[in-house]
Parts: sequence; C-alpha cells; structure tokens
Amino acid sequence: FSDKQLRQSFRDIFLGLLSANRLFSDDAEVDPSFIPKGGIGYKKIPVPRRAQALKTYAGRKIVATLSRENTVNPLRKKRIAGSLLRQTVLDALAAHGLEVEIITEAAEHQKLHKSGAYDLSMMSSGVSIDNPFESLRMMFMSDVGARLPDLSGKIGPLIEAAEVSADPAARRRLAEELNGAVFDDAAAVTYAHSGLVLFYKPGLDLSRCSLFLEPIEFRAVNWTPAAR
Repeated sequence: FSDKQLRQSFRDIFLGLLSANRLFSDDAEVDPSFIPKGGIGYKKIPVPRRAQALKTYAGRKIVATLSRENTVNPLRKKRIAGSLLRQTVLDALAAHGLEVEIITEAAEHQKLHKSGAYDLSMMSSGVSIDNPFESLRMMFMSDVGARLPDLSGKIGPLIEAAEVSADPAARRRLAEELNGAVFDDAAAVTYAHSGLVLFYKPGLDLSRCSLFLEPIEFRAVNWTPAAR
C-alpha cells in the first residue's frame, strides 16, 4: 500500500461495495469525508465510482488486523455491521487479487500498530466537531494516538498552520484542505460517522457533569453483576 494508486483503487472499490450493500446503506450514510458532518472543514465528498480494481499487485500477500469473524455483541445491528464491514474489506482486497494474512488477536494488533508491521487495519476514532485539529494531531502526529500515516507529508504542516492561526475563516480553509488531502492520499479511508447519545434520569444534577468530554463507552467497562 505504499503505492498511492493502489490505495485509491482500494478506497474506491471498498466504498462502492459498501454503498451498494443495502444491509449497510439503508441504516447508515456512506460518507468518505474524514471530518464528520457539522465539523469545521466538512465538505461533502461523493462516493467514488470505479469500474475495475487495480490488478498490478495481484498475488501479493498483505497483513491485515481485523476483528474476529463472529464477534459477540448483544446489539444485533452492530454485530451485523461489524461482520459486513470486515467482509467488505476482504472483498475489496480480493478484487485487487491480494492475498491476506488476518491477525485477530487484540494483543497482536497493538504490537503490530506500534511497530508499523502491518498493511491494513480497521479502527474507530473520535474527532471534535468544534476543534478537529487537536484530534487530528493526536491521530496523525502522536506516538500514543492512532498513528495514522501521513504519506503525502501535507497533513502535519496543515495542522500546525491551523493551530497558530486566530482567523476562523483561515482555519476553516485549512481544515477543508486537510480533509481533501486525507481523502486524496487514501492512507486512511473513512466510510461513515457515528455519534454518542447520553441517557440519564430526570433527577440527575448535570451541573456536576462535563458534557464536553466523551463518555466512557459501556463496552470499555467490565461489569459483572453480583450474585443474588
């Protein structure tokens, strides 16, 4: 995937397959914009249409870190979406004639991500709507974040330019340029966005809560009910 043409071909085939699958597209909008709708720099990017996958690297073997095929999840729709996304990735790779070694163990994922010894990975991350640059710095420029690749070398300078600018219009333009650079580089392929919803009892005193920080996801908490 050091070849930009291959990355762009994979991006187009993957997004095309996903948007054509009613199991996914009926419940979610396929959106290739890295910055989510409503965020600074968001610009509607049409789903690319590509008739044929690039076959230059057919027969090559790649390493992909993916979830297990039958991931247990109490939410049926989320379980279906996870399996569908995994299979769509594999179908897009197969369309290019690529052979895949799939790594499913979470511990191995972490080791490979830290060393960079992988070709493809699926992950989720969060972006602040009001100030995406802090999130983007963590994802693209930090050794402790998602460690997304900046193969074009454009993303880091755009983030730094936006951070020192006090002009909202200039920051918006920089964010739009950054969003376009991420899409064009195709090192990170965005397919959709989601948001978190908070449920709370009417008697809860919200003055003691910070609604500006992302809440801990339930799946990140190990909870074992006490025996009765």
